Amino acid sequence: MRFITRIMAKMTTQQRLDCLLKHFNKLAENQGDMMQLDGEDITLLMDKCGFVSRSEIAFYLDSLATLGLMRSSCSADHTLLAASITIEGYCRLDEIQ
Repeated sequence: MRFITRIMAKMTTQQRLDCLLKHFNKLAENQGDMMQLDGEDITLLMDKCGFVSRSEIAFYLDSLATLGLMRSSCSADHTLLAASITIEGYCRLDEIQ
C-alpha cells in the first residue's frame, strides 16, 4: 500500500482534481445526485489519488466547486464530505474519459 500511495502522491494537482471528480461520478446513480463520502471512500481516495487527510479532500472539493465542476457541501470540521457534480463537471468528465 505504501508504494501505491507514494506513486499517487506524485499526481499533479489537475490529476488529483480529476481523480476526485471521477470518484464522485462512480458514486452517483443519477446525474445531479448529492453524494456523501464514507470511511471506505476516504481510504480509497487517499490510496488512489494521494490525499493525506479529510481536510485535503475537502479543500479539493471546494476547489472543484470554485471551478464550477461540483457543488460542495462539506462541514467546517470535515466530518461530512458531500458534493454533487454540475453540468460543467460532467462536460469535464466527457473530456477526460
